[in-house]
Amino acid sequence: MQGARAAAPSDSDSDVTNLATHIANTYFPNGLVLLAATTCDALLAASFLLISLNTQLRWTFEVVCGKPYHRWPLLSHQPSAYILLAPVQVKEKEIAEQVEVLRGLSNWNARAKFLVLLLRHAEDDDEEAGALHDVHDVLRELWRHLVVEATVARKERDSVSVWTHSPILRPGQGPWREAEWRNGRLRYLQGHLQGQLEPPPRLYQPQVVAGRLANFTLRAVTFDWPPFTIADKCRNKLASGIEVRLLRSAGDALGFRLHEVLAPAAQAWPGLMKRVNEGSADVAYAGIIPYAERFLLYDASGAYLQDRTRWFATTPRALTVWESVYHVFRPQVWLLLLVSYATTVVLEVSFARLSGLGPDLAQYETWSLVVLDSWRALVDTSVGVLPASTRVRLLFTAWVLGSMHLNQAFRSLLTSSLSSAQYERVPRTLDDLVASGLPYAASDMTMTRLYGAEADPSPSVRALLLGGERCANPAVCITQMRRKHPDGHALAISQNYVAFAGRRAGLVPMDDTVITYFNVVLFRRGHPLFDLFNRNMLRAVQAGLVEYWEGEARRMYHVEPDKQADKQGAARTADGQRRGQRTRQLRLHNIDFVFAALFAGCAFATACFGLECLTPLCRRKAARPADPALEQYHAFRA
Repeated sequence: MQGARAAAPSDSDSDVTNLATHIANTYFPNGLVLLAATTCDALLAASFLLISLNTQLRWTFEVVCGKPYHRWPLLSHQPSAYILLAPVQVKEKEIAEQVEVLRGLSNWNARAKFLVLLLRHAEDDDEEAGALHDVHDVLRELWRHLVVEATVARKERDSVSVWTHSPILRPGQGPWREAEWRNGRLRYLQGHLQGQLEPPPRLYQPQVVAGRLANFTLRAVTFDWPPFTIADKCRNKLASGIEVRLLRSAGDALGFRLHEVLAPAAQAWPGLMKRVNEGSADVAYAGIIPYAERFLLYDASGAYLQDRTRWFATTPRALTVWESVYHVFRPQVWLLLLVSYATTVVLEVSFARLSGLGPDLAQYETWSLVVLDSWRALVDTSVGVLPASTRVRLLFTAWVLGSMHLNQAFRSLLTSSLSSAQYERVPRTLDDLVASGLPYAASDMTMTRLYGAEADPSPSVRALLLGGERCANPAVCITQMRRKHPDGHALAISQNYVAFAGRRAGLVPMDDTVITYFNVVLFRRGHPLFDLFNRNMLRAVQAGLVEYWEGEARRMYHVEPDKQADKQGAARTADGQRRGQRTRQLRLHNIDFVFAALFAGCAFATACFGLECLTPLCRRKAARPADPALEQYHAFRA
């Protein structure tokens, strides 16, 4: 195989590289050929996503679409395997025709392994969703054959082994069925009845939800969620895709990283996280930029091993004085003032010329003298109308108000184009916050990161799983919780979390640890309560109303407010409450902005007086001859 060689791997990636190289060299040394019995579209390229994940390896594969005029240039050597994509209703004749097309090629390998993947057709009323299911089914089957089974079905003389598959299965059901295509009929090899495939009922809800990102949990074996799709209320797809990277491994475990994000609004979401990660985003929601990374580990057999998901969002720090000055003196502000002044000068000169009272431009040596003379005329007019003190006050007030209006990023905690230096991502678990005793009130708008999940949760997670009691074995705890609440385990976890947050350190259920618990620990199968929690969480983040989210969570699950937490909240002094209200009304959480605005106003006023002083000097140095028309124009302006 051409891509079997790998670039010089680092120590952290050596295990993954060695394992992947071993699979590629052992089972596909000369590459793969991917072909379709009926269609050739983007599904074929997407079906090989997992193979091309690792950037250090290059699997060589081809796509053949069944038509002689549509063939791509094949491999220069004989491939190791052929993979055929076909619908469930495909006829044996169509498969034979595809094989004949391959046999006619110069590099046909009669001893190559031959695999047929049957795809179910998309439903008539939901073609897009059906296509997504087909994609993730193909990914799952390819992964199983590449890593789990580590083999490809054998091509026999009178039969072709066929691996069929289904969508998400209930616990205890296998993710695939082995069948055999013999004499034009599809026969199961595991005791199933002959006939049409009957996929088991799906557990998850449709993942195209108005106004949010359809969560996609990457699991190498089951693929609980299809590739994500962002849609608006009319189900118009705005964006879709998967961003997955093959990471380092511990021992023989494979690691994947999935960037998963929160969507405050469907219309504003596409591309936001990408710009945030690049440091070019200058927007935020309620002073918070959500940022999430998902780390999932699987062993060599493809079984779930560990989930170390990091959910966190950063709060912006206060800008320094010089950073605030930079935002007051933004280039956009200066450009706006320059355009306004240039427009004023052009209109003034044009009006004067049309009225016959303007100066003769031939009397000026350069255009700069025209501008200076126009500026001097404006200054003379203003001096004659307003006193200097009033003029300074007006300039200063206009500049401060203009800066506050043009720099709306100063409201709340400042967010701006300096996000790369402004945001500090310091890891903090829920246990760290509780141990340090930091009181996170509702107005702080602080989110926390949480490490750990089903394999090795933190003590706080164990306490939540058992209603506040410690748990030494997380797997047993989760099993007990699910048995205790078969239909309402999410309800119990939410109640425990609200009570836990009320008892410890005054926390309120507004951070994304709630979503972490539900997504990582409980809702791998797509519980309908997940959508409910997600929507409430996103509304809270978007609007910045932590109190609203707390009330929604308690009202949703009929949890009585914690009396101790209410006492702590009522213990705030009246002065502190009034000060907080005034701060929120003014949207000024950074005192440096006030000093920066004062400095900007003084600097602008100084620049205006400097120009007033320099203008007469420049005019005298011009030494222009006296012109009656020009003197008449100045007399008219005065």
